Amino acid sequence: TTAGATDQTGDSGGKLVLSGTSESRSIPCSGREVEVEEAATASKYTLTGECKKVTVDGVSNEVEVEKVGELVVKGTS
Repeated sequence: TTAGATDQTGDSGGKLVLSGTSESRSIPCSGREVEVEEAATASKYTLTGECKKVTVDGVSNEVEVEKVGELVVKGTS
């Protein structure tokens, strides 16, 4: 697990939770669910491969997704 990210189940099929501030990262989805938490602010995430579900919260985040089954956007800006 890297700074600003946690894998909630501890395996490659788990949910990846991102909560960084002013981060710029490229992350392979590997079929996982990804959540950008409410605490995330002004970050840019590039999600490669296929994501099961992406939920974006927080403020002023930019998320690029290569392929996604379901997208939920709740954040501001």
